[in-house]
Amino acid sequence: MSLRQTPSNLGSWIRVFVAAFIALHITQSAWLVVEFDGAYTEGRPAPTEFHALIAMDKDQTLVDVSIEKATAFLLYTYTRNSSADGTETSTTQESTASGEDTNYLENSKSITLLFLLLIVLSEILIMINLRFAMQIRASVWTITLLCFVLLLPISFIADLGDGDQNYYSNDEDMAYVHESSKTDMGLFPLGVSIEMEYSGYDLGLVAAENQSAVIESPPEPGTKDAQSFVKFDSKFSVGTGKNINSLFLLPLTWFFLPAGKKDEKTIITSILESE
Repeated sequence: MSLRQTPSNLGSWIRVFVAAFIALHITQSAWLVVEFDGAYTEGRPAPTEFHALIAMDKDQTLVDVSIEKATAFLLYTYTRNSSADGTETSTTQESTASGEDTNYLENSKSITLLFLLLIVLSEILIMINLRFAMQIRASVWTITLLCFVLLLPISFIADLGDGDQNYYSNDEDMAYVHESSKTDMGLFPLGVSIEMEYSGYDLGLVAAENQSAVIESPPEPGTKDAQSFVKFDSKFSVGTGKNINSLFLLPLTWFFLPAGKKDEKTIITSILESE
């Protein structure tokens, strides 16, 4: 006995019901799960570690943050704030930030919601035997999956950086020189990971009379000003929520409950009989 059923109206209604249930289930669940692990590996704030877990759905974002080995970081913050009191850095900071606030994530959420709705509509199109409905259904399902796997994670990262790759020197209270950064992006099942390295000399740890010299060239190793060097390593892991896997149930319904094809004569006959 074949597990695949013959095409029927009941099977079509079941596919529509399953698609609607899965779309609603996903809409009410977490869409993105973000894990962040960062640590100062060199400099005065080392070995402070930062850990964050972010769960995001269509409406809100929940954040859980923890800091480990924070003593060094607190002393670092106190030291640089004390050295900055009564002084003014001679660096000229140009305001290059655009006046427009990016909102890629919210736009991506709207697009994703639209395609979740289209998943249900595509099943209805198959029920009414619209031409190319099966191709439309497959395309909509694929794009919806890509929204969760690529569009939403990339949009989250883009909004986080606000279009700027330098995440550390944008703080008005911090001024770094001779900066170096490295970013590596990778893909894993249903997610994106990014590893970042950043290093530079923190002018907040340099005496005011020596800042001009440090700005011109990196301080010699072993000198007091060389102790202003700071290095931070971090890793983002942005993946889909566990309930997004239910999207893979839809192709199973396509196989076990296939859609039938009716020719024009059969459709006309059905209409006449109903009258």
